[in-house]
Amino acid sequence: MQTAATTSILRLKSLDEFNETHHAVIVLPVESAKMSQVQTVLRRIDEENPVAAKILVGSDLTLHQVCELNNFSKNLFFVSEFETDDFDAALVSAQEYVRGRQRQFEDVKSRERTQRRKQNLNKRVDSLHRALIAVHNSSSVSEIESSLFEALKTSHALSWVRIFLHTGDHLEAQLNRVQGQFLFKHPLFLGPVHLGKIVFARVSAQAFSKTEEEALMQIGGSVALALDRIAKIDQAANLKQQWESTFDAISEPLCVTDDKFMIIRTNRAFLQATGLKNAAALGANCFKVFCDELVPITDSLVVKRTVRKGKESQVRSYEVTTQHIRSTDPHATPDLTRPGSQDRAILLVLFRDVTEQKQIENRILESAKMAELGTVGSSIAHDINNPLGGMLSFLQLIKMDLTLIDPIRPDIEKMEAACHRCKEIVENLLLFSRRQDSGAAETLDLRAAVKQALKIVELQTRSLGIEIQIVEPENEVKMLGHFNLLSQALSYIFQSAFESVAERLKGSPGFLGKIDVEIQSSENMTVVLVRDNGAPISHEHQNKISGISQSLAQQIIGEHGGRIDFFAQPNVGTSAKIAFINV
Repeated sequence: MQTAATTSILRLKSLDEFNETHHAVIVLPVESAKMSQVQTVLRRIDEENPVAAKILVGSDLTLHQVCELNNFSKNLFFVSEFETDDFDAALVSAQEYVRGRQRQFEDVKSRERTQRRKQNLNKRVDSLHRALIAVHNSSSVSEIESSLFEALKTSHALSWVRIFLHTGDHLEAQLNRVQGQFLFKHPLFLGPVHLGKIVFARVSAQAFSKTEEEALMQIGGSVALALDRIAKIDQAANLKQQWESTFDAISEPLCVTDDKFMIIRTNRAFLQATGLKNAAALGANCFKVFCDELVPITDSLVVKRTVRKGKESQVRSYEVTTQHIRSTDPHATPDLTRPGSQDRAILLVLFRDVTEQKQIENRILESAKMAELGTVGSSIAHDINNPLGGMLSFLQLIKMDLTLIDPIRPDIEKMEAACHRCKEIVENLLLFSRRQDSGAAETLDLRAAVKQALKIVELQTRSLGIEIQIVEPENEVKMLGHFNLLSQALSYIFQSAFESVAERLKGSPGFLGKIDVEIQSSENMTVVLVRDNGAPISHEHQNKISGISQSLAQQIIGEHGGRIDFFAQPNVGTSAKIAFINV
C-alpha cells in the first residue's frame, strides 16, 4: 500500500518484466493483441496497490479496447509513445493524481483515528457517567466499591477498587507491597475533613495516564459526597430507630395525628389497648378508635373506655393530653406538583389511664367528707343530747305518776320510745364521728333490719303512692352486726331509691312509682337488691355513692364486711346491690 511519501515510478519495456506493484506510477507498454495479459497485470496492481496510477503506452489500441480497459480498471492514463510531450504530461498528471489520492487516503486514516479516539472518549465518558450514577445510588461503602469496579473495569482495565476510611502509615506500607499492578491513590476530602482514600488498581503494562487520573479524581470527589450522604443516612436511621424505640416504650397509649385527629402513627401500647393492627388504625379518628365516639376537645378532657376481660367488662377513665409538635405555616409556598402538600399541624395525643388515680381521689374526698361529717356530727350530737335527755327525764317522771290504765300512758310510752330511738341515732352519730367500736356485734336477722329501715321511709312513699314490694326467705337470715347501725344504713339506700322515684314523678304525673326489695341468701353470701323505676343516676356516678347519707351508708356497710354497687339503665331505673360475705 502506498504512503504519502511514495513518488516512485516503475517504467516497463515489456509486460513480461512486470513483477512488483508498490510504485506510485507504473508505466506499462501494451499491445492490442495482448489484451488478456494487460488485464491480468492491471488486476494484480489494483489488488495490491489500488492507489497507483497506470500509464498505458500503445499506439495500436482501438477505441473499443480503450473503453474496455477503462471499464476494467481505474486510474488509467493512455499515450501512444514514450518520450513525447504527451507522455511527460501524462506522467505529471499521474503523479498529481497519486498525490491527491494519497492525501485522501491520509485524510481517511486521520478521520478513522479521530473517530476511534472519539469512540474511546465516549466510552470513557459513558463509563464515568455510569460510575457517578452508581456512586449516587449506592447505600454502603462496599456497594460503592463494587459498582465502581463494574462501571470502570472495561474502560480502565481495572482489577479492583477499594475505599479505606482509616488511613495511615500502616495502610501505605501495605499498598507499597502490592506488586504486578499499577495503583492510583486519591485522598477523599469533604471540605477540610479528610474522610479516607480510594485506590484504583489494574494489571497492565501501562500505568494510568494523566487523562485517566483526572477522570478518577472526579469520581473521588463524588465518592466523598456519597460517603457523607451515607453517614448522614445511617445517622438518621439510628435516630429514627431510637425515636421509634422510645415512642413504643411509652406504656401509655400514644398516637401522632393531623389537625383533624386522623392517626398518622401509633405506639405499641395504643395498638394493644385497641386490639387493632397498625394498618387498620392509620387514617382513622383517634377518639373513634380508642373510645368509640367523637368527643369535643377541651383543656381538661377525660374519656371513658370499656375494657373487656373475658365475660367481664370495666369502664376505665383516660385523661387526654394533646401537644402541637409542628404548626401550619401560613406563609409557606405550596408545592403545586403535590396538591394539599402544605404543612399541616401535627399533634401528639396521649391517653393516660387515670382510673386508679380517680379512685384514689374519690377515696380521699370521701375521707375528707367523713372527717367533716364526724366534726359536724359530733357538734350536732352534743347539742341534741342535752334537750333530748331533759325530754326523756320528764317523760319518765310523768310515766311514774301514771297508773297502768291511765288513757295517756300509751302516748307517753310512745314518746319515750321515740326519745330512746333519737338517743340511739345520736349515739350512733357520736360513735361514727369518734371512729370507735360501737360495741360487740350480735347475731341479728337481716330481714328484721330491712323491715325496720323500710318503716322509716314508709310514710313518705305512701304519701306519693309509691309501691314497695319485698321478697324475703322464709327462714331467718342471720348475720353478725349492729342492728340499729345496719337499719340506719339500709334506710339511707331506701331513701335514695325514694328520691329517684319522686324525681321522676315530678316530670310524669300519674306515673306508678315502684321500689322492689329482695333478700337473697346463700352459703357464702347474703345480698339485698333494691330496684326502683325512677330517674336513673348518670353514667359518671355509677359505682359511686355521693352525699352525706350515702357516705354513712357506705361506711356502715363496709364495717359489716359488705359492699354497695349501683347499676343504672335508661328508662328502667336504678339498682343497688348490697352484698355481705358470710363468715
